[in-house]
Amino acid sequence: MNALTDLSDRENVNINLLTHLEYERAFYLVGTGLGVPAAKKQAETEIFNAFGILGDFENSEDLNIFSEGEGNAALLALSVLMQGERNEAELMELLTKFATDMEMDGEWNDDTTKTKIADWTMRRDYYNGLENIRSNISEWNLGTVPDFEKYVRNFWYMNYGLGVCDNSIEGVVKSNANSLSKNYGSQFYCTANGWRNLEIWSWDVPKEARLNPNIEYGSMTDERDAQTYKTVTIGTQTWMAENLNYADSVNTPSLMNNSWCYDDDPKKCAVTGRFYSFAAAIDSVALANDKDNPQICGVETDCDRLSDENLALHPIQGICPEGWHLPSNAEWNILVAYAGGDSVAGIKLRSTGGWWGWSSIWRDFEDIGIDDFGFSALPAGKRGYDTSVRDYYSTGAGHFAYFWSASWHDVRTIGGGDYYIYFERIFPESFSREGTGFSIRCIKNSN
Repeated sequence: MNALTDLSDRENVNINLLTHLEYERAFYLVGTGLGVPAAKKQAETEIFNAFGILGDFENSEDLNIFSEGEGNAALLALSVLMQGERNEAELMELLTKFATDMEMDGEWNDDTTKTKIADWTMRRDYYNGLENIRSNISEWNLGTVPDFEKYVRNFWYMNYGLGVCDNSIEGVVKSNANSLSKNYGSQFYCTANGWRNLEIWSWDVPKEARLNPNIEYGSMTDERDAQTYKTVTIGTQTWMAENLNYADSVNTPSLMNNSWCYDDDPKKCAVTGRFYSFAAAIDSVALANDKDNPQICGVETDCDRLSDENLALHPIQGICPEGWHLPSNAEWNILVAYAGGDSVAGIKLRSTGGWWGWSSIWRDFEDIGIDDFGFSALPAGKRGYDTSVRDYYSTGAGHFAYFWSASWHDVRTIGGGDYYIYFERIFPESFSREGTGFSIRCIKNSN
């Protein structure tokens, strides 16, 4: 690492990434007649400007990534952006190319490298990479980690042509205008926590932003709690275009301890609705108290009421609103057939963004949906059981959608890695636990 400094009035110099990057440029400026302090200040400003970092900071040799302050935060951001996933040799090669590019005119003209860094940074930002960097640095116990994240995020925001995202434009959608980016054309939604790529799952994006803008949706209001849901007619069927989010366990006792939010976070229920146990989905209490045909039905208790034959004649409302009911296998099959069959229905019924497979987080966005019919299935995940700790947990958000069928022990799954809907029977060792939770899509009664 290099540094150009005036030692006449200082005893200590912190040699860092910025002193190294500014060295060639500052040395060139001194050769044009500028004094060392002025040359260094200009070079420092130009380097920060190249990364979209604006401000009047301390001298580069006085900055420290283990201290609070805007200049220190800017230095750490610069370090994060340049380091990336590079090994020592790759980093030194990049630093040399950058310094050479900046030396004569103070401008960084390598748009390809800028864009590669922006693409990497966007991914890291989305998958908790910046949080992990902060955590790792904190564990060194060398000081306080400054607020570097805002400068890192601003770099990819500006590189993509998105600009600032604040409360004045919350809800605005913009496209990545950088044609060099792997994510060129991707749409970004301004949230309270910054820009979010609509192709990637994020709880910050409201459910309304996941609907297909080219579909004419209807709506219905659940009189039980006054919640309003978008609806859509697909062929001869009318479905809710959102997952059910009904939670009144007083008026519907079957819901007592039988419905949950993802990670038990109510804010997530507002996005993907609730998870329900099978007993809650079919409203087992109502079935047991049916004055005409009381039956005990549940996860491990089969009953005639839930046979395909009986459901065809007498659909069960379950916990769906009045005038709607829990769909049977046959009704799911009609939907799948209308959407083109098992081999293509999954991608046609998915929302156009938010889906990705289980493989590396650095994969391209191959798992987005088409949402041809406005079903707009969200990858809400499920509430499953972890045998290693013997407890329930939320899993699969961004990857899978699980929907209950009224037919006994069956669930519809829209797989995150496979472009089709497949039918999966619930076996005792997997989904038959009472606390397992899936989403519900209600279907409108036909008469």
